[in-house]
Amino acid sequence: MIWFDNEALGSIRLLTDAGGYPVESYTYDVYGRPRVMRAAGPDGNWLTEDGTTYNSSSYGNPYMFTGQRWYAIGLYYYRFRDYAPILGRFCQPDPAGYIDTMNLYAYCGNNSLNVIDPWGLLPTDEHDRIHPGDGDLDRNFWTSPLNPISTLRHFRKRDDVDRDMRDMVRRQDRTNWNAHKHEGEDTFSHRPGILGVIHHMLNPNLDDIAMNNGAGGPGGLAEQWSDDWENLYNINPTLDDLANEGENWVGRCP
Repeated sequence: MIWFDNEALGSIRLLTDAGGYPVESYTYDVYGRPRVMRAAGPDGNWLTEDGTTYNSSSYGNPYMFTGQRWYAIGLYYYRFRDYAPILGRFCQPDPAGYIDTMNLYAYCGNNSLNVIDPWGLLPTDEHDRIHPGDGDLDRNFWTSPLNPISTLRHFRKRDDVDRDMRDMVRRQDRTNWNAHKHEGEDTFSHRPGILGVIHHMLNPNLDDIAMNNGAGGPGGLAEQWSDDWENLYNINPTLDDLANEGENWVGRCP
């Protein structure tokens, strides 16, 4: 069994075996060109590029820069477009148009060290991945069910979100906990699945309706749900708690 270890942008940095030992590592230039290392090098550090490097994985790993699929021809697959790191730009014009820049081929506004573009449509930083629409980007685009990024995350079943929340509480992972919290709050106004997308398109003011019906806003159902999870997160269970109580501990989750 091989495990993937990534850094903040989602780029894969290490492959480790079942025992947690590195078997392959990766570095990237500023635009994402990968260099594969199959040994630790003279200094014994897998994360420093001080030995022989390769252009492809000996383990068949296709996932490299920002977690995207890398092809040996020198391109990354970003779903709506292909990205050429040797050029630092996309190979096709932006299908979303001039929503973020006048350059239809630019990758992440030439800020590839801090920003990602998982769909090849619109760059997003850490804040926007957690709270779409709360930043300086156009809110209507982010919250539109026509945007595939919001469609994937804003129309989930609450049971599925609760399962992810439990995992984040176990790990004490605040960043992803916040992301799933945002998704969970949406379950009080958004129906899950494709029917939810259609319903939202026909009823664009769902969040306002939920607010008026008591689901949102101070004291609403969504806030109560969030408060329950916040309290549980702050308990910060120890490994002994989880080992001794197992699913009994999980039963205390909302």
